[in-house]
This record gives sequence, C-alpha cells and structure tokens, in this order.
Amino acid sequence: MLLLGTLTLWAAITTPADPLHASATPPAPPPAAPSPAAPDALPGPAKRPAGPVEAFPHVRVDLAARRVEFDATVEARPLDPETPLVFLEVIACTPNTREHEALVLSRARAEHVHAALLLLGLTPGAPGSVAQRPSGIARTPPSGPALAVTFEWAAPDGSRSSAPPSAWIRDKATGHRPAMNPGDFVFAGSKTATSTDPTSGAAVTYYAAQAAGTLIGLTTFGDEAVAWRTVLSPETALDTPVWIADPATTPPPGTPVVVAIRPLDPPNAPAAPASGPPPS
Repeated sequence: MLLLGTLTLWAAITTPADPLHASATPPAPPPAAPSPAAPDALPGPAKRPAGPVEAFPHVRVDLAARRVEFDATVEARPLDPETPLVFLEVIACTPNTREHEALVLSRARAEHVHAALLLLGLTPGAPGSVAQRPSGIARTPPSGPALAVTFEWAAPDGSRSSAPPSAWIRDKATGHRPAMNPGDFVFAGSKTATSTDPTSGAAVTYYAAQAAGTLIGLTTFGDEAVAWRTVLSPETALDTPVWIADPATTPPPGTPVVVAIRPLDPPNAPAAPASGPPPS
C-alpha cells in the first residue's frame, strides 16, 4: 500500500492534468471551424513543481532541492521540577509514544516521511541493532542512504534559526555534543510488524516506527525510520545514558520546528561505516 500510495503521489505532482480525459463520456464535437495554424513547437515535458509541495499531512517534498521536511514542536520538558534533566532516546517521536525522551514531537506519520524520501529516489536500508551476546555486546550499525537532518525555527525576535539536532543535545557529564554532521543519519526505513486486532482478531500490519515513536532515532531500538549511525542501546545495562536536552540551547517546549531532511549522496549510495558508542 505504501508503494502504491507513493506512485500515486508521484503521478499527481509530476503529471499535468488532462481535461480531455476527465470524463469517460466524450463531449459532443464542436461546430466546424477553420483549422488553426500548427504550433511552432510541441509542448515540452511536464516540469517539477518549484518549491516544497505538501505530499502528506505535515510533510512536504521539494523535488528540485531534493529535500523532505515535516512539522514538529519542541517536546523536551522535565517531568519533575526537582529533576529537570531530560535524558534523550529519540530525536523525533510520534504522538503518545516517547514524548518523555524526545527532542521534538511530530504529527507527521512516520510512514509518510518514509514515502516522501522514496519520492527523492532513495532506497531504504535497515535499522541497526544492539544486543548482549556471550562474547560481549554485538552492535550492528544501521544502513541506508546518508542524510543531513536540520532543525529550523523562529527565535523570539522573529528571526529564523537553523541547527543540527546536536546543537540541542549535550553529554550530561562532559558537556560534549554528539557528532551529528551531515551524513551521520541514514534512511534506515524501519520495518513492518503485525499485531492482532483486539476486536476482530484479525492480523493487522503496521509501520513499526509510527507505533514505537522512532521517527528519527538517537539510541538504537531497531525500528527507526531515520537512524543515527552511532549504535547506542536504550538499555541501561548495556549503555549508560549520557545524552540530555541542553536547557541552554533548546527552545521552549511547544516551539514550532521544521525538521528538514536532505540526502547527501546520489540516490541509493551507501552510507559511510557507522561509528561506535560515544565516549564516556
């Protein structure tokens, strides 16, 4: 269904409307008239729309600029005033999932962001994984086309600002920021999962990142749509939590944000090898 919807969207934004085929019943022929002179040249191919086009609710695609953007709001907020630090496990989450550990919250559906990236000609890779093995911790990096992720928002004075997500994150102990340069994220593509409808008992297939809230990952849950290449377990027994929302740089909760995603390489080019866990 996702592919069908993508192809339908592609046709809608690249093919001009044809009024001669708008109805199954052909109109009556017009009265005879002198034949017009032949045009000097036939019309050229349809042009791509200039600027971003709303592909899905809260999701826009700019084909010419090779950019996908979606709407979000700053979510990082302390649950308890006595413990104001917000430890982070995802960059961007979906509603009613990981708001307590996310930088931003978006009402854009994760599968719609996935489909928008397909429209840029990208092929998803796979999410990473991390697990305890008898021989030690096994880390598998995510794969997929390399991406740049940027936050864009309005400052209180009305000026526009932009920064990578790392500008709002710091290591609790050292103050260091994570490496989130262009290319340090990949289009992992999440995965589909199946559950049972509690009413009908029928099997229901869904896009895992939407249900899990892993639209853009920070730690490695294994179902991220867009993944950070550093493999870091959300389980404290495997990796000590270190990343917090930086209160000095993160805008107030509720601030509107545009999350922009741009591929760095030609379509389907592999990303660079993933790095290991962050320094302690």
